[in-house]
Amino acid sequence: MKMTERMERLKLEYSHLMIEFTAEHLGEHRIMVFARDGGSPPKESLASIILNINTSSNIEIVTEVPTQTFSFFTFPPESTTQSYSIPTSSQESSYETSTEAERLAPVFSPPSIAVAIEENKADLQIATVSAAYPDGNGGPVTYILMEGDPTTFKVDSYTGAVRLIRPLDAESEKSLSLIVSTAESSSLLINPVLAHNASVTVVIGDANDWIPAFEHSQYSFSSDTQPGSIIGQTTAFDEDRDAPNNAIVYSIVGGGDGLFSMNGQNGLITLARPLNGMAGQKISLRVEARDGGEPSQSTTAAVLITVEENDKMITIIDDGKEAEKGAFIRFKHKNFSSSVSESLRPPHLVAVLQVESSIQSPFITCSILTGNFKGAFSVTPNGGNCELRTQMELDREEIERHILNISVSSSTGLSDWSIVHILACDTPSIGSPLCSRAPATIVVVKDENRIRMATSGMKPAQLAPHHVDIIRSLRSHSGRCSLFLLDRMVELPPSIDGTTKSNLTWIALDPIARTLCGKEELKPLFEPTSLVVTQGKLRPWFSVESISSEADVQKRESSLSSLEWKASSAILILVSVFIALGALIATCSVCYFWTRYKRSQNHNLPHPYPAHAYPPTKLGTIFLPNPSMNMNMDNKMYETQTTLE
Repeated sequence: MKMTERMERLKLEYSHLMIEFTAEHLGEHRIMVFARDGGSPPKESLASIILNINTSSNIEIVTEVPTQTFSFFTFPPESTTQSYSIPTSSQESSYETSTEAERLAPVFSPPSIAVAIEENKADLQIATVSAAYPDGNGGPVTYILMEGDPTTFKVDSYTGAVRLIRPLDAESEKSLSLIVSTAESSSLLINPVLAHNASVTVVIGDANDWIPAFEHSQYSFSSDTQPGSIIGQTTAFDEDRDAPNNAIVYSIVGGGDGLFSMNGQNGLITLARPLNGMAGQKISLRVEARDGGEPSQSTTAAVLITVEENDKMITIIDDGKEAEKGAFIRFKHKNFSSSVSESLRPPHLVAVLQVESSIQSPFITCSILTGNFKGAFSVTPNGGNCELRTQMELDREEIERHILNISVSSSTGLSDWSIVHILACDTPSIGSPLCSRAPATIVVVKDENRIRMATSGMKPAQLAPHHVDIIRSLRSHSGRCSLFLLDRMVELPPSIDGTTKSNLTWIALDPIARTLCGKEELKPLFEPTSLVVTQGKLRPWFSVESISSEADVQKRESSLSSLEWKASSAILILVSVFIALGALIATCSVCYFWTRYKRSQNHNLPHPYPAHAYPPTKLGTIFLPNPSMNMNMDNKMYETQTTLE
């Protein structure tokens, strides 16, 4: 876009602020500019701008060094002058200067950095990148992490310091890379030849953090009484990535009284002195496996040896070297590896162990010295080689890895041995056999692990493209809980004004501890300042109304439901009381008026007695005086008195 077109667009956009300058505006004008970002807490700075309006209708704008600084953000120390042509009533507008959009973005020097970091270290500065403007003038430079894992690395936007957040594991990853850029690169010009980005390669060094582990904590072998007899083999593993951290040296640290010797490289135990007269006895050894790291790690295992007469024990003759002049027999490889599916029916050919011999004789003997658990394998000679087969179906859940010590011998007494590693593989109903294990963690997500974000302005389907922006805004306030997973999206009924509302439920995890984050770990995310910052970052697309814990939301909703239930109960009780009172009053009124009605009916009936003395009161019987003796007593006289009122 041409400069005149851009300035015309600015003129239209800010036409309400433009004025026509007159002679009264000539001279120097000083303006104080206050800048504040949207961070938490907000950073502020103050600068002075001088405008010089002259008769040629040009304004000279000089940005001075800040008079006062409130934060880490500062303006460039060099003063810059830009000249703009200001339109008057008598002339047209002309713009005679270049704008910031034509300036090249900052360039990094050096463009690439390689650092070596030992595993298991975290929260340390590993490198510092630096960028400057190619024109030599100053200006703000804001460093950002353009590519890389934000849960592993963090870039200081002001200094360009790259910090390691979480510990690294050399056994799972050898190196990591990240790219640092500047925020100004998105608005300024980019020259493909210049290094506007800086790459940082982190090489992870192996630390001796794994302790060697024996295949079994206790071994049991049988021994011949002749020196040189093979007793058995102990095997240990070290999961460190590099040598000497994973290089194991075997030794006998207890027991045996010098009767046995141990090969420090492969853990093979042989008889060093004759055991005459010790047949039937049991000898205990304590063997050690130690790695070569710094500091050295070690572990021990118990070995129980039963001494018995056995002429079939095989004697090692100088590790397969010549026993006679020009004669030898040996395995082509000292170590063989193979995998067998547990669903294969026996006998199944596992491997053919190739044998090299200088003797032109087909007669060789192959045997399994140690490691044949429950007789699961057999080895037979065939065509001058040893063939290893299964004798039973393997069970991965019982034993995952079999380590066999197999020997070959000739009729002339020459012999050699080899170690065979066999891995039992799972056989799923669908897919390929599984020959390795992976750690799995099962967690139960509760309401206190969920984060509810209430939004407005978009439907759930429209919010999907902005999930990355939402995660970035949440991650800036979640601390170590930097891994966010979307649990569900719910579209709510629109508001009265028709605004679309949606609820997004997130789950936060700590990738270092591999645990779910609860309400306490996410407490900074629920603070009002965090909500304001998140609203500012997501405002171009939609509005964020609230960010809260699902447990608190459920608690509030339960409280509201309880209050509503209590209010409804109180209303029902009051209505019941009023109804009961009304019924009681109505009953009393009916009784009262019914009584009055009956009385009025009785008053109107005719009666021979006075109304106030019915029925009459009976007082009693009065006897008259006794008659004379000659009077007839049969004719008694009585008088009854009745009082009428």
